[in-house]
Amino acid sequence: MQIQDLSTEPFPLYYDFELSESKIRKLNKLVKYKKLEFVKSHVHKIDTRENIVNDEMRQSEKATIKNSIVYDYIEENIIPKLNKKFKQNKFHLVHDELEIVKYKSGDFFFCTSRFCKIQM
Repeated sequence: MQIQDLSTEPFPLYYDFELSESKIRKLNKLVKYKKLEFVKSHVHKIDTRENIVNDEMRQSEKATIKNSIVYDYIEENIIPKLNKKFKQNKFHLVHDELEIVKYKSGDFFFCTSRFCKIQM
């Protein structure tokens, strides 16, 4: 299995920024995190263009959110931080759906050219 090297991508895959404790509490309340129903996460299989569960490629759980109040909150409190930090990019939030991905100890996600494609 060939693993795609993402270290040369123009945007980091992970950016650690801080939200105040009160903003995190507010976001958790809006998302209703404790009431979310999590299911196994999928990977996108490029050749068949389908999202499938593949425990060798990804072990995590996800929950889907479709809530305009949550989108507005993220747009007001998170997107501006990204736009301020990464001036070469302009981030916008599409009000469609959000996924919360939950990783427990030992969970993982491998990105390979067969299963996911990152476009920048």
